[in-house]
Amino acid sequence: MHRTLDEEPVCLPYRSASRCQLLSSDDLAPIHGTSSSLGNGIQNYGSAIRRSTGTADVGAQFAEEAKVLCTYLMDQGTPIESVRNHISRMRSLAKDAHQKAVDTSAEIRAVRESFHQVSKVV
Repeated sequence: MHRTLDEEPVCLPYRSASRCQLLSSDDLAPIHGTSSSLGNGIQNYGSAIRRSTGTADVGAQFAEEAKVLCTYLMDQGTPIESVRNHISRMRSLAKDAHQKAVDTSAEIRAVRESFHQVSKVV
């Protein structure tokens, strides 16, 4: 005979390991809710990690631009306007990197908080 999930015996950890009982769908509702919350949290965490790699890419671009700026500054023949334009582009890149870092940090913090809330339920 094939049983549905509602009819599967589940050993409850706070009871004797040799004692199992059948749980009703009402008993399983919190488990389904918790597993759903965990699944969403895991997906959100993956998204935050992917976003953080994009943030790191912008940081790496900024480092590359800093190397170019150093080259400009060491070359006395570089026109001052080229240096100013380069610094202006670096400022824009830094602003973008900062915003991405703030957004990513907030996203990761929100995911950690959601995991914390789930841990209170469990």
